[in-house]
Amino acid sequence: MNIFIAILLAVMAGVIFCQKWQMNKFYQSAHFFRYYAKLHENKAIYAEEEAETFRDLLNQLGYDVDRLSNGDKTRKPLTESEKWAIYDRQKIREVRLKVADEELEEAEEFYTVNS
Repeated sequence: MNIFIAILLAVMAGVIFCQKWQMNKFYQSAHFFRYYAKLHENKAIYAEEEAETFRDLLNQLGYDVDRLSNGDKTRKPLTESEKWAIYDRQKIREVRLKVADEELEEAEEFYTVNS
């Protein structure tokens, strides 16, 4: 009977160590997926801002995206206020991208520290 209890305790200790190892792997994967999600969020922000930048570039050249999609290639000169509005939007984009980069760096630091 004592041998049976000793074997049972050894098996239980093995199960506990195995579960601890599995939980460690789970926490590591959770850190990785948190970083991975932040990375994809950053890529989405960059793609959105790049599309808006291209739209503003076409506007600076005098073209409208909606008219271009319909085949109308006429140019319309920009007023001074439209030029400044485009400039302001570009500055806002730069700040937004800078904040997104900082958040990604924080997530990367958190991932590298915890892995």
